[in-house]
Amino acid sequence: LGREEELLYSDTRVVDSLAAGEGRVVQFSRLSGLPLRSVYTVRVWATAVPGEARLDNNAKTYRVQLSLSSP
Repeated sequence: LGREEELLYSDTRVVDSLAAGEGRVVQFSRLSGLPLRSVYTVRVWATAVPGEARLDNNAKTYRVQLSLSSP
């Protein structure tokens, strides 16, 4: 992995149930120690559940851009 793809944090959250089309917010802690960057890549994925036929939407990549402002 290069600097742009360096793994900075990895964690797992379990969502016990999720209906088709439903969204869920999960929170992570221990993020304050990460190096400050203007852009991060966040990758999320879900394991298949029994009977799930469509698996192409079980992973998503987001580009998160941060900007600092003066108080």
